[in-house]
Amino acid sequence: MATAVARPQEEKVKPNVFILDSGAMVHATSDKRLLLGSRDLGLGDAASLTRRDGEILWAILVGLVQLGTSFYLAEVHYFPGLPPASTLVSVHQLTRRGFSVMFCGADCFVQDRSTGAVVGKGQLRDEDGFYHLEYLRIQSLD
Repeated sequence: MATAVARPQEEKVKPNVFILDSGAMVHATSDKRLLLGSRDLGLGDAASLTRRDGEILWAILVGLVQLGTSFYLAEVHYFPGLPPASTLVSVHQLTRRGFSVMFCGADCFVQDRSTGAVVGKGQLRDEDGFYHLEYLRIQSLD
């Protein structure tokens, strides 16, 4: 006769959310496990981010984020102190790299200006007022 063994209930891991941020100067994540090929940032490469509460955070790593076929984004900075499971996608950094960001009501799109291809799409979430990306596929320019 088999005996059932009770397992502790697993804590649900909140999936990482990708939020389009018009105020961020660089792409930023709170989860360094997402970074592939990361490198330490020296003093000359320092990047800061100011939270809504005024606290200034400093990036300590930068790397590539690739999650399956949904997300591929280079030059993502790791900022300890960002809210857990969040990645901010910088509108500023996207537009400087040749992409257009369009907001159409509750939808947003990221388009490659050189090819016209839509490389990202998201929707406005009523619960927080942010545009959450469904996918974003931007190859490295390096």
